[in-house]
Amino acid sequence: MTFRDPFTGAQQSEPVLVFDHLWYTVTSGPTKGTLHSFSSPCSGTTQLPGRCRTSALVAQSFALAGGGAAGSWGGAFGLTNRGRAACTLFGYPGMQLLGTEGHPLPGVPLPTTVIRGQYEVVDAVPERAVTLSPGAQARFYYMYSDTLGGGSPAVCPTASAIEITPPGAYNQLVVATDIAPCEGHVWVSPVTASTPYPLVKGIP
Repeated sequence: MTFRDPFTGAQQSEPVLVFDHLWYTVTSGPTKGTLHSFSSPCSGTTQLPGRCRTSALVAQSFALAGGGAAGSWGGAFGLTNRGRAACTLFGYPGMQLLGTEGHPLPGVPLPTTVIRGQYEVVDAVPERAVTLSPGAQARFYYMYSDTLGGGSPAVCPTASAIEITPPGAYNQLVVATDIAPCEGHVWVSPVTASTPYPLVKGIP
């Protein structure tokens, strides 16, 4: 498929087998950060709303109803659109573990290492655009290990809060937590509208 950049006029080609949509985020100009979508001429779909800005979102913590596997812990964070217009989330979030004074958690690599998928529950979630009407919620799943390599028990620093950067955003949401990922490694899924694993309200 060949398409033309709406700002520079340059043409770009993408090899595809089936191409329902092409999503891109504007990186400069007055609409910087806006998520756009090209749809197939035969799909009959319309352009997605712009991306969800951090200021329009509120984060909520959830726990897995069944817990995690031995040595592994996980849960989810919900991202609710509290704005007045629909918006779209697409892709993976960023995360940073914080200590009691709101600084990056000491004793782990800085910044926190976020690993995309392929660990326990997070590898089952596909990467898709999620459109949120006002009041609607998307979520992403996370997992971490409380053991070091080889399964040895470890005492790993416990975070007091976690800083979440929504996909495509530059500002963060801060949520209280008490997770303790060893070496600061956290596996995450992309944002999703589905609930592939049962969740319960997190604490706090």
